[in-house]
Amino acid sequence: MGHMKIVSKEESQPSAAFYLPHHPVMKLSSLTTKLRVVFDASAKNDLVTILMRFRKHQVVIKADVEKMFRQIRVAEEDQDWQRIVWRSQSDKALELYRLTTVTYGTTSASFMATNCLVSLSEEAKQKYPEASKIIRRDFYMDDLMTGASTVDECCQLQKQIDSILESAHLPLRKWCSNSTEVLERIGDSSDDPLFALQIGEDEIIKSLGLSWKPALDAFQFIVEQKAFMAKSTKRTLLSDLNRIFDPLGFLAPVLVRGKIFLQQLWQLKIEWDQQLPEELSNRWYTFYQEFNDLSYLPIPRKCIPYQSVEVEIHGFCDASEEAYGSAIYVRSKDCTGYWHSRLLCARTRVAPLKGSTIPRLELGGALTLTQLSIKVSEALEMDVKKFYLWTDSMVVLGWLNSQTCRLKTFVANRVEEILETTQPEQWRHVATSENPADILSRGTTPNNLQSMNLWWQGPHWLASEL
Repeated sequence: MGHMKIVSKEESQPSAAFYLPHHPVMKLSSLTTKLRVVFDASAKNDLVTILMRFRKHQVVIKADVEKMFRQIRVAEEDQDWQRIVWRSQSDKALELYRLTTVTYGTTSASFMATNCLVSLSEEAKQKYPEASKIIRRDFYMDDLMTGASTVDECCQLQKQIDSILESAHLPLRKWCSNSTEVLERIGDSSDDPLFALQIGEDEIIKSLGLSWKPALDAFQFIVEQKAFMAKSTKRTLLSDLNRIFDPLGFLAPVLVRGKIFLQQLWQLKIEWDQQLPEELSNRWYTFYQEFNDLSYLPIPRKCIPYQSVEVEIHGFCDASEEAYGSAIYVRSKDCTGYWHSRLLCARTRVAPLKGSTIPRLELGGALTLTQLSIKVSEALEMDVKKFYLWTDSMVVLGWLNSQTCRLKTFVANRVEEILETTQPEQWRHVATSENPADILSRGTTPNNLQSMNLWWQGPHWLASEL
């Protein structure tokens, strides 16, 4: 109990104290910590931008801080807010303890842990500017996901980051990379067998909720199929859908079908725990079983396949009566002059239950594209005003080139928000047949999605001179 301190009898009744409920979580597959104590609270962090940046590098590295929260001490005057009641056996007297280090689950935990990394980053800013920047931006709690353009650059960053964190007794372990050369060079720097992982061809690393095959350098979705439940309810269906974690929207055209289905249950006024009619239950079961088709679909981790001399961002949006959304592609030219295009990320929304016109839904898609473009520009450090933005709606293009004072309030407000960040000349027309966001708004099956080049690479002309 190195992170706990027993509370003396004199201190057992402070004027204010907070006792933390907690429970054990077993993870037998873990190489280091088989049991973790989880406390009942939560914190939110943005991981989408980290994953976007992780996709732009040619050579990547990943690691995590060993027992990060337990390495950070809480100020003594605040330790009373982290009390727990403990006894080793049911017939023993209760004992009171203070947790002396940052505790999983408290609202402040993520801030305190992250702020320690920020402080380390600032201290190293002059000596290691690039490593300092990575520590500040590419950590999601205790997970590091970053990279560089070459093996040498990546190895240099690894040494610097490891040195900076080691200076604060925050040891990084389980280093992994898509490059065998990087792994060999990292592994030679420590006698700890878990300092650098030796990854086989078919082994999968779970990081930030995604499954990544380092040897193949590709993401993979493994949807655990559950036994068909005799009682299917709106609550169990929502749970099923949330089991598929897809922060970058690779599977958005498939998942949107599930969102639309759930919305239809709202229209039928079915209660949360009400048994679904057999026909609806069977439809959902068939839909969910289709995800087996995606189990062997490799999604390239790199959105820039080769070292590039020129990079462009192209965003597409679309809407249907049921849903609207956007998809963003990275177009890059390699050193031989060939262009390549790959999906970076996507976002989708179901259409409002109250009927809305197609042009207004198309405008919602354009707004979604604008919001997603802002996130991409922050992640990739590119000017959003240099993005190419495409829609197949001439009405939306007309609104974006109109004076907002002439538009109705609903339209004017959204046009103003779009034009706060983008410019009318960035928006262009694309044929519906060449618009990948059309797949997004209408939905498709997992089996069809695998072979849709329009979805994974965008329209064919992105891979040629425009």
